[in-house]
Formats: sequence, C-alpha cells, structure tokens
Amino acid sequence: MGILKRGRLFFRKRGFVATVKQTADKCVRQLKKTPNACKERLVRKKHIKLLREVTVGKEVYIVIPCNDWALPLFQRPHQISKNLSSMENSVVLFISDQARYDNFCFTKKVTQSIYLFSLRMVSTLDKILADSKQVTVVMYWTRHYNLLSKFQYDKLVYEYVDELQLLPYYDEKMEITHRELLENADLTLATADELYKKAVPFAKKLILSPNAADYELFSTQRDCAINPMISELVKEYSCVLGYYGAFAFWFDYDLVLETARRNKDWLFILIGYDYDGTVSCIHKASLSNVLFIESRPYSELPSFVRGFDIQVIPFVIN
Repeated sequence: MGILKRGRLFFRKRGFVATVKQTADKCVRQLKKTPNACKERLVRKKHIKLLREVTVGKEVYIVIPCNDWALPLFQRPHQISKNLSSMENSVVLFISDQARYDNFCFTKKVTQSIYLFSLRMVSTLDKILADSKQVTVVMYWTRHYNLLSKFQYDKLVYEYVDELQLLPYYDEKMEITHRELLENADLTLATADELYKKAVPFAKKLILSPNAADYELFSTQRDCAINPMISELVKEYSCVLGYYGAFAFWFDYDLVLETARRNKDWLFILIGYDYDGTVSCIHKASLSNVLFIESRPYSELPSFVRGFDIQVIPFVIN
C-alpha cells in the first residue's frame, strides 16, 4: 500500500491533528534510521558471510512479524521466535522494518540462535541461505506479503492472529492478500475460534492455536515476592484486579473506570503498551484506585501477578 493511501486511511480514522503528529513522528524516526540504511550497502558482504556461516546446514525460520523486536511488549512473534530458536539445529531470522524501536545495520544478534534482520536487505536472503537445510517462513500480516517474492523458501506458515478490520490501514486489498495467504500457506494457525471458522473454507491446513503464556516462567515463580512497585499499595485494598498487555481502542476503558468508581476498595493495576494514545482517558479520570504502569520486561510479570487477586481481560465485546 502506498504512503499516500496509508495517510488517507489514517486521516479518516484519527483526524487532522493526529495525522500531523504521526507524520512528524515518522519523519523524525526516518531521519534516525538514515545512517544505518546508508551503511548497509557498504557492509553487506561482511554480514552476508557472517549469516551464511551461522545458517549453514540449519533449519532456518524467517519470522516476519507485525512489530519490532524491541517493542516494549513481549508478544506472540517474540514467543514463537524464542521457542523455534530453542529447537535443535535451528536459527531464527526476525525480519524487522525498524518502524519505531529497532535501529540497526543489516543484522543484530539477539541470542545464539536469534538474529534481527533488516527488511531493507531481504533481497540478499538467497545468498545467505544457500547452504541451509530448510527455510520456513512464519508470516503475521498481509502488509508484508510482497516480501515472499524476493527470496526462496520451502514452507510457509501463516499466523492468523486478529480480525483484519483491527489492523492498521485495513482495506479491500488486505482481504485479497489474506485469502491468498490462507490458500497458499502450508500451515495456517488461527488464534481464536471465530478466526478458525472463517479460515476453514480456504486454508490448506489449519490448526487452532490460541494465545498463551510461558508456563515454565510462571509456574516456577508462584511464590516469588510481589513487585516493589505495587507491594505496599496492594495492602490498602480488599481486591486487586490486574491486566497486562496492549492498550488500544478495543480495551473497555469505560467498564474499568466505572467499576473502579463504584468500588473504591478495589484496585485496578493496568500494565502495558499504549498503541494508540487511548490510555490518556485513564490519566484524565484521575482515580486513585486505577494504576497504569508502562510495559515491564516479560521476566518481571510473575512478580506483578503475585499481587493480583483476579486477572482480567476487559476488552470491548464487538
């Protein structure tokens, strides 16, 4: 989708002020990325050689997500990458378009088996993966569909994670591309029952694979100390309700705020990442029993959960 069309869609959805702010923000981010973007062509031979040595004889998984690796919210693409990389003889190349939080030149090592890879250099993948054992692509959204024509791969996995209408810059073309991915993918993973039902008529092979948590992380820390950010505060309330995750228009702010007003002895602890600025309504409400905490490292979550009496997912029913 062209930049002008994306701009028009954003303008219709968010208005003039938000569009100007978004455009200015994007220009600043683009300027910050320019040095690395220019440098990539100068160092490509070095990085191609490095990655070719890393991937020779390996099962390579090219994960094409819908967000940066350094996004301050550890989500499904990160979890999938982490688990794929833990398998024997495997390497993960996490394709980043460096939209906001990533900024690197060509490639960046995350762990022994996970490497960030610049979307700008996708055309070099065939040289890099020439000696790999098998190449499997794991794709998360339709906007990157055109990348599949730029390199060779053996298997395609399509993660159908959300209603398309919820995704940025939704349009008719997204529906067409989505249908093609369902029909061409060797495996489609649907994260919810409704998505599964919609995919059944078109998907070649389909599995229901709901979102989940890292069982090992949470089960081994059942008795950990309550995080010091909330340890004293939770003692003041009869019931502590907690949420961790994304905040956007699908979060039912009205429900949470009204419940908090009616129950002064309940504390809501809301932790996560504000995708679209909607968290501002929590700040405006200024309720002493509603606490918003910006995203914390995934490894810290058990210490917050330890302070909750009830965990909730208060999404709008739509």
